[in-house]
Amino acid sequence: MTRKLYSPSAGKWVEVETVEIPGVPTAKPKRPKSHGFVMVPNLWRLRLREVNACGVVYHVAMVVLDLSRWSEWVVLSNVVAGVDRHAKYDAIELLRKAGLILVRGQGGKSPRVKALFRKE
Repeated sequence: MTRKLYSPSAGKWVEVETVEIPGVPTAKPKRPKSHGFVMVPNLWRLRLREVNACGVVYHVAMVVLDLSRWSEWVVLSNVVAGVDRHAKYDAIELLRKAGLILVRGQGGKSPRVKALFRKE
């Protein structure tokens, strides 16, 4: 299969041919699943600012908000969260202390998280 790609070093379009190598799979690498646009409640925005949340905490918060559109309780696995498991647990703990989520541990499994939308 031949296709054209732009080469910045050559400064022009070049033809690239894909060659099949026996024993090597030709599957394209999977892109990480995009969560799309997430609406952030003002309560969450203000509480995240108050606790000086870092980028990982914001990322986990956006994932929780996005998944909470579809179900009340969300299983937050490492793959779904898209971050290291230690960073995920630190972010979950900070969100819990900020009063934005409820957490149910599942004994060695990924925690179940419920987003809260009222001051408590």
